[in-house]
Amino acid sequence: MECNPLRNYMRERDLTDHVFLRRVLSHIEKHALFEHRFFQAFSDGRLTIGDVGVWAKQRLFSSQRFAYFLGVFLSHLPDGPAKQVFIRQKSEEEGDGNPEKAHSKYLERLICALGVSSQDLDAETMLPGTCDFVGTFMRISCEGDILKGMSMYGFGEAVIAMEMTLLLEGLDTIPGLLPEDKEYCSKHALIDEHHAAELLDVLWPYLKNSSDEDRAWRGLVEILDARKGFYDGIVSVIGI
Repeated sequence: MECNPLRNYMRERDLTDHVFLRRVLSHIEKHALFEHRFFQAFSDGRLTIGDVGVWAKQRLFSSQRFAYFLGVFLSHLPDGPAKQVFIRQKSEEEGDGNPEKAHSKYLERLICALGVSSQDLDAETMLPGTCDFVGTFMRISCEGDILKGMSMYGFGEAVIAMEMTLLLEGLDTIPGLLPEDKEYCSKHALIDEHHAAELLDVLWPYLKNSSDEDRAWRGLVEILDARKGFYDGIVSVIGI
């Protein structure tokens, strides 16, 4: 799958020949995440509304914690442009002062539209793949490696935009969902390309040599693999 957010960024910044970015682009586009059987079954209409509910409930664990992950990582950033960008990202994640516009609230609305009861949602526990996914975000945010963390978040936003595009294709196969029910995915698909560009712009001053690039590479690889592991856990439960 083409990583259009990163392709557009490279074209707009005249970085299409940047060796490290081309390596990142190739890794993302060839990653098994985007050929995952979850997405294939979803877009083919082979998932039940209950199957989708399993995904949504598990995804809520990371969504509800994302602003906290950003806050932890922020504590390691020195004052300056990068910190300001991450502060804005955290504020937007939390709804810019309106709790009802927090990103996790959009997912909660989708979960409700899928017919998941509040009792069922409260009883949900993390699957192993979800634990690893959430744990990877927390671990890298805590480590204090600024390059690794900025890469995880910056390239990760481009990956999320791709992921949300695939999820929207799947949600279109579920009868009865209204456009507002899908806003968790539709909004991310639109805004995360902008988020990626903002975060990558402040990453570059930190990339001074191949050692720096190697640290940034680890942030991308580890979170991308953990994201695939999240979906491996989902399909193990729904049985596809």
